[in-house]
Formats: sequence, structure tokens, C-alpha cells
Amino acid sequence: MLLAQPSPPPGGAPARPIAATARSDARAALKNGQADRAFGLLLAGTRATPRGPAVELQAIAELCSIARELESSEPGAGRAVALTARTEGLRVLPRLSRRDAAALESHLGELHEGFLSDRSRARAHYQAALGLDASRRSAREGLARLNRLEALLQSRARDSATLRRRNP
Repeated sequence: MLLAQPSPPPGGAPARPIAATARSDARAALKNGQADRAFGLLLAGTRATPRGPAVELQAIAELCSIARELESSEPGAGRAVALTARTEGLRVLPRLSRRDAAALESHLGELHEGFLSDRSRARAHYQAALGLDASRRSAREGLARLNRLEALLQSRARDSATLRRRNP
């Protein structure tokens, strides 16, 4: 499943993009299994802006983007990158501003939903994002996707049970 693109920071100018060379080098490091090095390269290639998101958040968002790209070209290839993004995200979460923490919680929800197949954790992260910033569209959309999926699964389970009762 491909994940939604992260929404830009509310009320502020978009963050300056991560240097293309840092992104390219990080992607190469990830392909070689060097997740810590990749995150360090992304951090080094990111510039802080006065009204933009924290450098760590930008680097984690970039890891999420790389995970989506890898996954779209080869299913399963983005999982390791998603795990790295989750680990780094949980590590920096306590230090972030409320706005950045909401954005990160939304990213973590997307990772759990799309790569880690953990709907309950995805739901918890989306709800945490909305608790920090009720206007966070990506979290609302994530919860809506989960609700639709769970309704579909419940409907199919009922249909399956009905068929089993009819055809013992």
C-alpha cells in the first residue's frame, strides 16, 4: 500500500528541501543496510528554517518518502526503511514542538498502516496526532481509511459466517 504524501506544515513556509546529494547518499546507504548512516546524512543535508518543521522531522519525512519509493518499485523493499523511520521518530518525539509532534505522529501512523501492518498502532498514532493538532488532515484521512477497512472486513466476516451457516 502506498502512503499519502505528508502535508506541508500549517501556517509556515514549506521546509527547505533536503539537499539532493544527501538524499541520494542516504538512499545508497539504506540499500547497503546502513540505516544509521542514512539518517545522519539526511540530518546533515537538512536546513532549519524559522517557521519550518524541526530538522529531525524533515529527515524522518524524507525516510518515509524513500520507503514509499522503494516499496513502489519492489514490494517489501520499504519495510526496513520504515522501521528506521519509526525508530528515529520515537526517539525524537519527546523533543519536538506540539505541531511537529503531531506531524510525526501522523507519519508514524502511516508507517504502521502501510508498511508494518499494525492497524491498532496506526490508529493510536493518528489519534495522538489529532490530540496534538485537531486540524491535521493526514491523521483524519488515516483514521477514515482505517474505519473503511475495518467496516469492510467486518462486512466480509459477516458474509462468510452467513455462507458457512447455509452450507455446513
